[in-house]
Amino acid sequence: MREAREHGKRLSDVVEATWDHLKLAKAPINYLRALLRNPVDFTHLLHRLTTDHHAKQAREQQHVDAQVVALQNAGRTFIDADKTRQFLIGASGDSLTIFSLTERIGQQAAGWMPSFAAALRSGKLRPRHRTRP
Repeated sequence: MREAREHGKRLSDVVEATWDHLKLAKAPINYLRALLRNPVDFTHLLHRLTTDHHAKQAREQQHVDAQVVALQNAGRTFIDADKTRQFLIGASGDSLTIFSLTERIGQQAAGWMPSFAAALRSGKLRPRHRTRP
């Protein structure tokens, strides 16, 4: 810890930021000393790694939540707030076809689940209720 302090670093940050490589080193003490001599801000590096990890977890959770929304609304039709496009979720909840109400040709959406779930939550989309004849 003294050596780390002398180099203006925290030993715990250096070890945590480089653990995957440090545990594979044949001479970990020498490797650690070399890391301490490097002009790398391990505190910042660790903060960035942690932030990236949390962002990845949030994206994965958002995708899981979006899949749930898609499955809950399988086979349903939605319309956007402007009433210009219609969104049809496939019967199994794994596809989305978008129809412009001025055209008869639908387009298959790719990577649609997170943005669809967000639009539904925000009220930009609402269920389309068909009128009976």
